[in-house]
Amino acid sequence: MEHSKLREAAARFGTPLYLFDMDALQSRVQHFRSVFGPHTGLCYAVKANPFLPALFAGTADRFEVCSHGEYRLCRAQGVPDSSLLISGVNKARRETEEQMADAPEAGAWTAESVSQLQQLEEVAAVHGRTVRVLLRLESGSQFGMEQEEIEQFAAHRARYPHLEPVGLQLYGGTQRHSLKGFARDLTRLTDLYTLLSDRYGLKMEEIEYGPGFPVTYFPGENPPDEEAYLATCAELCAAAPDGARLTLEVGRWLAAPCGCYLTAVADVKKRGGQHYAILDGGIHHIAYYGQSLGMRIPPLVHLGADGPAGSDGPAEPWTLCGSLCTVNDVLVRQMPISDVAPGDLFVFTQAGAYAVTEGISLFLSRDLPAVCACRGAEFTLLRQRTPTWVLNTPGSGIG
Repeated sequence: MEHSKLREAAARFGTPLYLFDMDALQSRVQHFRSVFGPHTGLCYAVKANPFLPALFAGTADRFEVCSHGEYRLCRAQGVPDSSLLISGVNKARRETEEQMADAPEAGAWTAESVSQLQQLEEVAAVHGRTVRVLLRLESGSQFGMEQEEIEQFAAHRARYPHLEPVGLQLYGGTQRHSLKGFARDLTRLTDLYTLLSDRYGLKMEEIEYGPGFPVTYFPGENPPDEEAYLATCAELCAAAPDGARLTLEVGRWLAAPCGCYLTAVADVKKRGGQHYAILDGGIHHIAYYGQSLGMRIPPLVHLGADGPAGSDGPAEPWTLCGSLCTVNDVLVRQMPISDVAPGDLFVFTQAGAYAVTEGISLFLSRDLPAVCACRGAEFTLLRQRTPTWVLNTPGSGIG
């Protein structure tokens, strides 16, 4: 993103600040469409960034929500009921009841277990409706059902008259570099899809798969060539069974390159020969990089008032610390910079996914950062700087 645009956003909305580039996001979606073609659907995983659903403006076919809170925020952003896939390992009955009453045209629910199948059947019966269901196949973790459980459902589906099984779902993992894993998962899904049709007469229409496309976060990583990787994935997707629409559930890969976190230098100091910059942000806002963030230098931009900062003089190692009163609040250690001054901006790129929600945001009752989006030269404020002290105050529950 242009440095002038970063400075303008910081001046208008203050720091710390999250900024999402909607032109970059649309380019990412278009790239997905061009590689995979019209026969592969796109499901956006809302957990990757909850501020983006309304900004997709119809470019995603479906939105996967994994909690009742994500369901509510999609509804508040005007996501059509028919585009919602209501997922999650824990579906509270009261929440399922509210969703069926509130969104009668919801696209589908996932079934993670036999007990979820039973709950969905019972609640659908109360509402006198038929619910579309994706049967989730396990992938070696806490998610999904074993194949035998899915076969048992197919064999006895008359026990579930209010459920319409429309497809299979599988979550492959995250940050996956292996094409072998991609091929193996698709084979499992297509084999089961065919078996359910041939052995049990269960005719479905869809396979949804979460491939976990990798995103590069640190210089020096050795990711696969993205173009070649995606092209091979598209070839594998073309082998889906006849009559089955394949949908890929993607979140991080779409959102990560389209966002950045801006934080300003509040103070500088030197202790024991070590230079420290105290930033107005910290790990309570940007925590996706985890413990390795302080040990590795992430992609970032250092900006002064008029241009790239620290360009003159010999570089010295600086440690960038946040505003929290804990020695753990270190964003970068030993970064070589020639100079740092109060008011400088540090812009952490590749921060469009997860980081905006993964920080320990309530710690020390510091404010949540403002969140904004830009499209061309226009900025849109998505969330104002928001105090958290009220959430940490007894008696302040919001019902």
